[in-house]
Amino acid sequence: MIKPAANYTIEIENLYNEKMYDISSFYYIGAEDNYPLMLTNNEEQIGRYNWAVLDGEKVIGYIGYWIDWTIRCASSFGVYCFDEGNPVFGLAIRDVMKILIEDYKLHRIEWRMISGNPIQKHYDRFCEKYGGNKVVLHDVCKDRYGEFHDEYVYEIIQ
Repeated sequence: MIKPAANYTIEIENLYNEKMYDISSFYYIGAEDNYPLMLTNNEEQIGRYNWAVLDGEKVIGYIGYWIDWTIRCASSFGVYCFDEGNPVFGLAIRDVMKILIEDYKLHRIEWRMISGNPIQKHYDRFCEKYGGNKVVLHDVCKDRYGEFHDEYVYEIIQ
């Protein structure tokens, strides 16, 4: 289940901070740098949607994205699961994507992912289901162990 992240800001920030030095943080950020999540709503964030993902009453993740309503495009996704392997999180991603595609009828949805991310097969299937495309950018970032990672750019155009 998703609910506005503004109602869970402190919980989300605390969970994110606990994982800040974990490999999952690398997949979220795409670099070994760390920075805080920006969950507050202000005029600089018009068009930003932030969701808390809940399993019952427990916060298990965060999903955020920008929508440019002029060109009807969702982009700049931030997706972070604090409870790895919890299937509720995957269902929440599916629900958000269905809202963007079926309810909002956006023209374009685009997102990026770093290679090695365990959610890749789900992104691939979702992109295929909606007739999307995937492009590979090679050796875009390097993890703390010196290994290069590719970046995948996904797009769905309606």
